[in-house]
Amino acid sequence: MKCINCKERESANRRCQLCNSCRLKKWRKDNPKKVKAYRKMRYERDIKKIKAYQKGYQELNKEKFKESNKIKKRKQRLDGNYKFRNKVRAYTNNHIKKKDSCEKCGASKNLEFHHLKYTFPVNEEDVFTLCRKCHRKIHQKYDFAAEAVNQEQEESE
Repeated sequence: MKCINCKERESANRRCQLCNSCRLKKWRKDNPKKVKAYRKMRYERDIKKIKAYQKGYQELNKEKFKESNKIKKRKQRLDGNYKFRNKVRAYTNNHIKKKDSCEKCGASKNLEFHHLKYTFPVNEEDVFTLCRKCHRKIHQKYDFAAEAVNQEQEESE
């Protein structure tokens, strides 16, 4: 007998008229508290296995993790004013007015500030209004910490 819900699989029980997959979906929908409790119970039961797996994965991929940490440290070292980022962001958000549209593509939604340099006091010429899409593209394209150092060297010459 075919399942009355999906009409593809055979129903396991003649009284229920649902296949195992549809019966399980229906039970999950009708019992969200039990589903949450079972999920929590399985997590607590398996947390040691999960931690062991994560540790093993990190051991197997040490080079990958070392490289990502090296990149983070290099960016922090190159960007001499790294510790001022939060201070600069707060100042920018409170004192500099965002333009009505993205300076790159002209979009008017999801606008964000882009800083060329994180220096304090903030120079308004180093802050641009960009939409989220353009802002993400710029950060994917360039290593701004290295670019900031290069600009400072050019300005000092």
